[in-house]
Amino acid sequence: MNGEYDTDFINISVWEFLAEHAVNYLKKGARVAVKGRICPKKGEHGDVSVFTNELYADRLIFLGESGIKEFDSQSLKAKEE
Repeated sequence: MNGEYDTDFINISVWEFLAEHAVNYLKKGARVAVKGRICPKKGEHGDVSVFTNELYADRLIFLGESGIKEFDSQSLKAKEE
């Protein structure tokens, strides 16, 4: 191995309250931890069946330099550390 790694990108769905905070806090390169459930997806790409996984987010934890901010789908308040 030459020190290079393959990168896997995971599609994440964020709704309602969490989506509002994702729009406000997330920028390219931002560090975030996501807790949720994995949902398998099947689609078509031409004549080929394509299988992917999507993560439905229940909790977002923003890991910025100014501290940790945590939001979950059950709470309307942020938890800051």
